[in-house]
Amino acid sequence: MNKILRVTVRVMAILGLLVSLSGCWTNRPVDERDLVSTLGLENGPPKAPLKMIFEFPTPAALLDYAAHKGISAKEHPVSDIIGEGQTLPQCFNQGQGQVSHDLYLGQIQLVEVAQKLNPAIFHETLLELTRVGEMDLTPYIFVSPDPLKEVMQAETDQAQFPTLFYSSLFNCAHCQTINLGVKLWQFGADAATPGIDPHLPYVNQEYPKVAVSVKVNMHVYKLGNIK
Repeated sequence: MNKILRVTVRVMAILGLLVSLSGCWTNRPVDERDLVSTLGLENGPPKAPLKMIFEFPTPAALLDYAAHKGISAKEHPVSDIIGEGQTLPQCFNQGQGQVSHDLYLGQIQLVEVAQKLNPAIFHETLLELTRVGEMDLTPYIFVSPDPLKEVMQAETDQAQFPTLFYSSLFNCAHCQTINLGVKLWQFGADAATPGIDPHLPYVNQEYPKVAVSVKVNMHVYKLGNIK
């Protein structure tokens, strides 16, 4: 009996070691994932009222960035996948079906919201985002009146990844007269607190210029009827 117990303990110890060395059972290698850096939320068609844009860097752009190389004029550093549906899972599943790698939401830096997004859909999507296990609530969030795909791919002084331009701008306390950066968890907390009106930075491009590196207009945007 003692011999069987000792063997069982050893087997359990080996299994525990294997788990600790390999991490989670569901872990996937980085080269098998598309690391979503920016998430866009827009109105979709009537039967699929939520449109989600999943933007992620291309493998070539990531390698160039790691090697401190610039992006050539012919190279596009990011890819966009669009999913539509009534809920976040439906949008995600439709987007996932368009790529061979796993869409990974654990590296999101920005959440961009269309100004005319239906408040009820926005509220439900926020709740669903908090239930995504791999995603934290630290991305910056802002609203824009412009088509989100154009905002997400705008030319900036951070030529490789527009996401870095926006997140660096919101993170720079000395670049703004007031601290306009709002993180997802902050917005969610304000939206859930009675007596507090949630607000978002307001970003729009300076037309006819496509580049937004010279100036980005950001104003406090009050979003009512979200509770």
